Amino acid sequence: MTINLDNLDEEQKKKIVNLNNFQQSFEFITTQKLQTERTLSETVLAIEELEKIDLNDTVYKAIGGILVKSEKTKLLDEKKSMKVTLTMRLKT
Repeated sequence: MTINLDNLDEEQKKKIVNLNNFQQSFEFITTQKLQTERTLSETVLAIEELEKIDLNDTVYKAIGGILVKSEKTKLLDEKKSMKVTLTMRLKT
C-alpha cells in the first residue's frame, strides 16, 4: 500500500515519517534481541559441554576463522562472563 504524501498536510507527513522511523527502530531492536538470544543460547550450550569434559581434555576456541588451543578453565570463565553480559543486555 502506497500513500501519496502530496495529498497530506505537513502534520500528517511528519506523523508518517515518525511512524516509519519508529518501525525501523523497532525492527532493528528486534533483530538485535534475536541475535543476542541466539548467542546466549549458544553460550549456555558451550558452558554445559565444557562442564562435561575432564580438566585435562584438549579444548579449542574460535578466533576469527581459526581454532586456537585453550585451557578448559579459561574458556569456561570466558563463556560464563559472556553469559552474564548477554543476560544483562537482554534485561535492559
